[in-house]
Amino acid sequence: HISLYPNPVNGVLNFYLPERAYGSYSYQLIDQRGVAMIKGDMNFVQDRFSVDTWDLANGVYYVIIAHDGQPIAQRKVVVMNRRR
Repeated sequence: HISLYPNPVNGVLNFYLPERAYGSYSYQLIDQRGVAMIKGDMNFVQDRFSVDTWDLANGVYYVIIAHDGQPIAQRKVVVMNRRR
């Protein structure tokens, strides 16, 4: 089970995996039009992985998480970037 925080997101979205990560994990942040705005592989360091969201427009996004190429989770997040 992967947790995402904070929600709403302000600049950085964190992923937390409470158990050891075996296999390959990937993610996509998809906007409401269905366009993948950010995607990539997840390399967990001490059970955590972070994604910079500063370049995203504020709004609602869907996060799709895959393990070994198979989708395993979908979450909705709100990006509310405030100036640094």
